[in-house]
Amino acid sequence: MPAMKAGLKRFLGQVLAPGLRLVEPRDLLEALRLRADCGRDESEALFSSILVEVASIEPGGVKSLAGALGDETLVAAVRARSDANDSLFYAHHVFAEVDFLSRKHGCQPRSVLEIGPGVNLGVLFCFVAAGAEHAAGVDIEPLRDPGPAFYRSLRDYLVFVGGFSWWRYFATEGVHPGARFPTCENLAAPEDILARIDYRAPVPVDRLPFADRSVDLVFSIAALEHVPRPAETVAEMSRVLRPGGLAVHEIDVKHHGSADPLAFLSWSEADYLEKARPYGEGTSLEGILGGAWRGEIFCNRLRRSDWQALFEDRGFEVLEVETVLAVDPALVQRERFVEPFRSRPLDDLAVLSFRIVARVPPQ
Repeated sequence: MPAMKAGLKRFLGQVLAPGLRLVEPRDLLEALRLRADCGRDESEALFSSILVEVASIEPGGVKSLAGALGDETLVAAVRARSDANDSLFYAHHVFAEVDFLSRKHGCQPRSVLEIGPGVNLGVLFCFVAAGAEHAAGVDIEPLRDPGPAFYRSLRDYLVFVGGFSWWRYFATEGVHPGARFPTCENLAAPEDILARIDYRAPVPVDRLPFADRSVDLVFSIAALEHVPRPAETVAEMSRVLRPGGLAVHEIDVKHHGSADPLAFLSWSEADYLEKARPYGEGTSLEGILGGAWRGEIFCNRLRRSDWQALFEDRGFEVLEVETVLAVDPALVQRERFVEPFRSRPLDDLAVLSFRIVARVPPQ
């Protein structure tokens, strides 16, 4: 405890000193993520008590710290966490992106299904908070509960980024004597939102446990590249989606864990299957991210054109295919690959990640 207080005191002294700016936002993040030998909730309370003691900030006066840091530094700190799939910023970013694509193509989903939520149910939480009547998630390995603090923070963050809802009320309805400004307390409790999420694991994604035509939207982020039976998985999406329902997927088709993003295209199928280990065989996402497993993680090695053909073959209408990440096709050394990859167009091989939006034809 004394060492923690001394370290935080030095850190806060630098941050709060007049005229000094926090050079590296990650320093702030590391300070905020300090963990003692206790649980998440206890450690947050511990940090708050230390903050009050060493910085002479009254309880509830953390705004002083935010003011000293400045908006630019705080935004940079948020940006540093926005790509981390265990952060609430990431969950909201994915929700906003998928929800935008859904509405862009005329789908206002009342029922949503996420394939492979990963480390938390944050995206589905956002959909329920935004009004989805039913939300479900399936994975081949159960996720570890991130704890109530994550979902409390996410609920509050959704309120903060939602804008001044009270102003919209007054602008549209006029002044009402009994009106009061909505706050976080006016929303459903995090546990009530979570209770509306139907999460099931382990579940094989090529045998979804849902009724025909029961879902408006199926989506995933960096999950479909790991399914061992892609054709059957896409067929299952078609089965559970209602007519006019959407499939929105971002698929990462590069070699996972390798500095060479196309290295696995040089291996024969037999060699690759011998080296690679699928999720679900004692291998969880948490274990991989934590460094417990350092071998080859199975990817089905389908390229962008393969996935587009699969959706079309299963009766989907492909609405858009957008490249998210690619290498320069001129740098692709196709001659080192085995067939069928060696014969593929360079533009197709160069794609490392892409997004596909497909629709079940309306009746």
